[in-house]
Amino acid sequence: MGAVLNYFIAMMIIMPLFLYVIIFIIMKRWLRNGRKARNIAINITTPFLIMSVHFLMTAIWSRSLLWLIFLVMLITAVVFTIVYWRYREEIIYSKIVIGYWRLSFLLFSFAYIILMMYGIAYRAVEAVTLF
Repeated sequence: MGAVLNYFIAMMIIMPLFLYVIIFIIMKRWLRNGRKARNIAINITTPFLIMSVHFLMTAIWSRSLLWLIFLVMLITAVVFTIVYWRYREEIIYSKIVIGYWRLSFLLFSFAYIILMMYGIAYRAVEAVTLF
């Protein structure tokens, strides 16, 4: 049973899009509200996207760049907070955290897609040059 759970978790880290779809479908049927289901799916999928980006970077460049991911997250949080403060002229921490988390979902989704395409192209070129 533990091995099955490990394989399932590994699959969700490798393919966060499927995790998002599964959570969205389950939450939509349970809550009967598409907007809440989407928000819950985003909130749950974001850490898996972050881990996926880390593992993709490790697979492509053969070294951990986790420090870079944390640095990008920190800079994004600071910039998001400053932009929010300039726009709203007050800081509401709960809205900043929610907005930052959703922005992270978008950024890491984009990074995931770019890294997947780069990784596939990199491995294809590497395989062709071996012949």
